[in-house]
Amino acid sequence: MEFEEIEDMARICIENQYKKSKIPPDLKEIKKQILKKIKKDTNNIKELEENLSFSIILLMFLAYKHKIDLESPLLNKIEEISKTFK
Repeated sequence: MEFEEIEDMARICIENQYKKSKIPPDLKEIKKQILKKIKKDTNNIKELEENLSFSIILLMFLAYKHKIDLESPLLNKIEEISKTFK
């Protein structure tokens, strides 16, 4: 699966979630949801997977809302970080 397909799926997922509640997702709500998931301390790997996955979906949606293509900056950041370990 291509990265762009994953971004599209994340966008649709969040749009559908917020359609049910009839509350448009805004930056404040997305940040609140991410912080809620990340701050939750757990030793349960399954719960951690779910929290991280949902946070990534929210971040992808946030990038979409701001017309940011994540693939290139993400690859650049990985390369930048990798250079520090060489």
